Amino acid sequence: MHCTHCCAAPPWGVRNTQPSLAWTPPPGWPPPPQGWSPPLGWQPDPHWPPAPAGYQWWHPTQRGLRRRRAATVLVGLSSAAGLAYAMYRIVILTLQAHALDQALHQRRSGWYHAPSIAIEMSLTAIWLCSIALLIPASSIGASELFGAGRGSRTRAGTFVAWLCVAVIAQYSASVLAEDSRGPVWAPDAWLHDGRSWFALMCVFSIVMFAGAVRLLKPAANGNSLLA
Repeated sequence: MHCTHCCAAPPWGVRNTQPSLAWTPPPGWPPPPQGWSPPLGWQPDPHWPPAPAGYQWWHPTQRGLRRRRAATVLVGLSSAAGLAYAMYRIVILTLQAHALDQALHQRRSGWYHAPSIAIEMSLTAIWLCSIALLIPASSIGASELFGAGRGSRTRAGTFVAWLCVAVIAQYSASVLAEDSRGPVWAPDAWLHDGRSWFALMCVFSIVMFAGAVRLLKPAANGNSLLA
């Protein structure tokens, strides 16, 4: 057994508890039977070429990749709904502030008409309902990230916690935006009429999606999935 194999090889005999991961030999090694992984005590043939540095031994199967994509899409739909709702409220509050400013300083009135309350209620309902998409997303994502090792369990727990914290932050920003009231014509009206909170809600929506994508991305080193 050459040291080149020992340096590049993972700890052989690590049990894989994730059905969506498959052990993949490096270039130049013979293909193993389907579903095979190195048992405890197994060593590669010393005549085989050494594995490249940082080689990824475990790769997600097509089933695993599909499930990760499904979780990503669900999180993306929820994030998009929150982003659309927050941006809509920013636009409406900005138009209201501009209309009141014109009415106060130029004695103009009657040119601004508030949008239908049905639009706002519909967007609010869509956003609140989209939060339910995070339930299957967290279940699918956590099951794909969860494995036998401490690192994979931590990653799965982080994924679920990330979605929970992000959606709570979005909801809190929305509630604070509704409670934030002040003179809309003041120079710092942006800070006191809810728009700043809705802007934070936009940020939270984007960050939630970006973090979920990052956590669901297969690790650069396949060993960390089981370590």
